[in-house]
Amino acid sequence: MQGMFVFEGKVVKPPFVVRQEAEKVFVNDVQVYPPVEVEERPDLAKFGIEDVFSATERTATLEKFGEVERALEEFTSAKKEVWAEFKAASFEQKSEEIKTFLEKKGYKTEFSANYQDVLVPVNEDFGIVALFNEEARIQVMREAEEKYKPETVLEIDVAKEMAEHIESNLEAGHFLRFEKNVIEAIPKEQVDVIAEEVEKVEEVPWREIEYEQKVAKITEEVAKVRVIKRPCSAVIFFPHRSWQKEVVGRASSYWFELGQKLVAEGYWVRTYLDTAVTLNLWAGILAKGRDQNLRVIYNEGHGSDDIIYVGEPKLKKNWKYFRSSFVNKYAKLRNTIVYIHSCATMSDLKMARAFRGKGACAYLGWQHPTSANPNYCDKIDALFWEPMIDLHSTAIYAKKNVETVDKDLKGYGNRFCRIPIKKWEC
Repeated sequence: MQGMFVFEGKVVKPPFVVRQEAEKVFVNDVQVYPPVEVEERPDLAKFGIEDVFSATERTATLEKFGEVERALEEFTSAKKEVWAEFKAASFEQKSEEIKTFLEKKGYKTEFSANYQDVLVPVNEDFGIVALFNEEARIQVMREAEEKYKPETVLEIDVAKEMAEHIESNLEAGHFLRFEKNVIEAIPKEQVDVIAEEVEKVEEVPWREIEYEQKVAKITEEVAKVRVIKRPCSAVIFFPHRSWQKEVVGRASSYWFELGQKLVAEGYWVRTYLDTAVTLNLWAGILAKGRDQNLRVIYNEGHGSDDIIYVGEPKLKKNWKYFRSSFVNKYAKLRNTIVYIHSCATMSDLKMARAFRGKGACAYLGWQHPTSANPNYCDKIDALFWEPMIDLHSTAIYAKKNVETVDKDLKGYGNRFCRIPIKKWEC
């Protein structure tokens, strides 16, 4: 069976012609990569992700976020005439000014442990970042470049490999969907299972259904939260892709490599970039982790002690964040490997214990601030994930593989945890 391709809600019909021009990838003359930077959020229901916030919580949260963001805009407006002077001030001076301004408005503020980001908690589970310490993160990258050898890099031509990936997956009969910073790949085996279910319901042979109707049926089944039994699934979060590209000059690419490897092993893989990574998304995916047989969570983004940042809605400022209590509240996992490539997310055990207590097999993160240099991130992540997949290794073996370059990666949970691959049933 031929593959299926959907881009921004529109069906792309075969025969498929995939081509690359510099950093761009086209399918039948439709540019599908790189994704357009949008603040508009995807409709998560289309991907089988429920909104698990209560109506009251959702309304109160949006109102509080809106209030804080308007207050920050008011602060910026008040500083308009001296903005150049304000930008040139030290981070400590800027944070004190913003903290004083917000507290006069009646908002409680906190500082993150490592970078002293100014946080405004909405509740004990999550909040908004009022001031993000970009300068300190850049300094960590510079120090890391001096500490680690220049050869500790992995350069990936993501456009070239993306074009090859799309072409080979469509030839293999997989279902691919690119939509508002979300990339979804459903393996042919699962497409065939869905096709069989559609045949039973429709009482029409799958081969007799028109191509566009087939795509619509697959999309419809995916949107059902309680679909037929899923294969192993994986989620990849990359909330600071655009930040990394703007600050460093290029963005990490291993999210794509990992997704490609997992699809080849029969995984249902969903990748969320930039503004697609929301608190709502995290809550919905964690809540349905057991139902959707979620065996891999990979997050590359900013973090701190007991804090993971998300990219909504203004991803280059006003980040959101959640704490371990958020995981305790929403997560329902089963034997999931959770790999959080974020600064200091293992400086204590709060986040690790939360994930482990909610069904994760193992949790891995950094004890101290770590470099956001994309070449370095890609190299380190490959050192972890490739033994897990190519060698079916244990989490402890993969961790030790990373330690040959970076000893700051720490783990918690079942050291012999593995992720299923084709030779083993999910």
